[in-house]
Amino acid sequence: MGLADLKQAVPGLADKSHYDKIKIFGWWMHAHKSKASFTAAEVGKCYDDLHLSRPASFGAYVKQLVEKIRL
Repeated sequence: MGLADLKQAVPGLADKSHYDKIKIFGWWMHAHKSKASFTAAEVGKCYDDLHLSRPASFGAYVKQLVEKIRL
């Protein structure tokens, strides 16, 4: 599945929160690009390639994701 296909497969992707978009992009990179981990730059490229507005910083969103995993 390509990134453009992901946009079609996830209804309302553009309207989802940045937190949800980052989770979706992370899943896509893991499942379809065989990445065990990813960088903020790679997530940013997903936003850019799909012409979505980026958050000012990915740091707070990634921190929230990591904290949820640790619970």
